[in-house]
Amino acid sequence: LNIEDADTADIYYNLGIVSSKKYEQEDYYMNSLRIYNSLNIQNADTASIYYRLGSLAEREQDKRTYYAKALEVYDAIKVANMTTATTYNNLGVISSTNALLYFNKALEIYSTLNVENGSVATTYKNLGIISKEKDLQAKYLKKALEIYEKDSIESSEVAATYYSIGAIAEGEDEHKYYIKGLEMYERLGIENLTKAKLCNNLAAILKSREEQYELYVKALSIYDKLKVKDVNVAKICTNLGNIAHSVEKKRKYYTRAFKIYNFLKVEDESVAKLYTNLGMVSESKKQQKEFYAKALSIYKQLKMEDASTAKVYANRGLVLETKEAQAKSYREALKIYDKLNIFNADRARAFYNLGEITESKEGQVNHYLKAIEVYGKIGTKLSLIHIS
Repeated sequence: LNIEDADTADIYYNLGIVSSKKYEQEDYYMNSLRIYNSLNIQNADTASIYYRLGSLAEREQDKRTYYAKALEVYDAIKVANMTTATTYNNLGVISSTNALLYFNKALEIYSTLNVENGSVATTYKNLGIISKEKDLQAKYLKKALEIYEKDSIESSEVAATYYSIGAIAEGEDEHKYYIKGLEMYERLGIENLTKAKLCNNLAAILKSREEQYELYVKALSIYDKLKVKDVNVAKICTNLGNIAHSVEKKRKYYTRAFKIYNFLKVEDESVAKLYTNLGMVSESKKQQKEFYAKALSIYKQLKMEDASTAKVYANRGLVLETKEAQAKSYREALKIYDKLNIFNADRARAFYNLGEITESKEGQVNHYLKAIEVYGKIGTKLSLIHIS
């Protein structure tokens, strides 16, 4: 018998629900939908099928089409249930223009149904993420967390909410929320991009280099497992190089960061600073000069003159061949420091190094005294200076 009636459609629908294979689910739902449409039937099941097909779809355009069709049916049969609200939420996640409208519509339905559960919390979380005002972000994210915690829910969504609140919090609260999020990720055994970002952000606010190093390594390990190679990975490698104790490890992480930036064809301030760092740990003067030259080239393209630019000039002075070239580089650094009224150890060292290559005793003394003056202003002791 080849019977295609509402009962048959319902059987296909239920088969789709219990099936564990995606391709089977899609096939069962499409057969159910075909029969319902041939019978001109629109009910909660047909709307649910469109919703489920949207959830299974991989392309965002297909998701939008199915979700929109589900809402069209729900509206026609005047049904507003949990699936209706979830459909609005899911549309909000993939919408570039109407996300706020969709999330609020979902909350409106949840409120009418007098429901407050994990799905409601997720919609609040989504609202918090897209809100542009910090106060609204905090309000929605904390509301989401309140619901999650009330129901003792532990999931990647909850851990991500802790991360999102930590990202807009300050001081002790920032640390507290990051720790809670990390602890939950650890308990659940989840390693995703949000956990990697959390590890990176938490490391950035810690004072212990050992703890920082451990978290950056953990973040890098997650990115590696997920086969991600982007700017965030390059920044983590740079941070690891900055806090590594040995020159070999510094060189290793800086080199990896450089390869990623080079692969992505990125040339910005971060890359210029990386070139400076690579110059400081390179084994040959030739490499040092090349890296410093590349750093200065980027700074010039960006029309930047700040402490970082000055530092490159000061460092380059150490590796140039002639005293004349060295002196010129030190003076370029000092000109920027003077222009920006910057007093730091790098400025003091530039005066000291200029004194080291100055031929006249009077000139040496003058530069050394200026170095002492800078060290005095920043409260740093200067090691003994020997005048030959």
